[in-house]
Amino acid sequence: MKYEDCYCRNTKREKVTQEIPLAGKKVLLKNVMARVCQDCGEHFYNGKFIMKLEKKLLVSRKKAERKWIRAAKRRLPTFPQSWFKLRYSRDVKSLLVQLSREPIQISKHDLERDIVFNFDVRGETVSFEILNLQLNRFL
Repeated sequence: MKYEDCYCRNTKREKVTQEIPLAGKKVLLKNVMARVCQDCGEHFYNGKFIMKLEKKLLVSRKKAERKWIRAAKRRLPTFPQSWFKLRYSRDVKSLLVQLSREPIQISKHDLERDIVFNFDVRGETVSFEILNLQLNRFL
């Protein structure tokens, strides 16, 4: 808890466990050295440590994306070479591939391959979602 009148001058090095937002994710840091304010409890981490951690997270994200794409290509051999955003949902086991930022006007469900295609006003594909994409064996 941070107090308004604390300027965090009374810090001490301690091993801490804390969840922090980093690279678009919440990361649990366990037994990490940090400076902790003895007055308000605020944690301060070394900048080099945070940069190194963020780099590892981005590398792991790229590896996960490659696995998503390999699994998606098994279901959709004409998987596009370029996309705007990839988002995998573990809860629903689906991969959303966004190709453009255009608003969606109509959606069509390909029941045979279990893929939902979303189209804009001109009939061009805006995004598609591959449903029931099991990645447990890949991740």
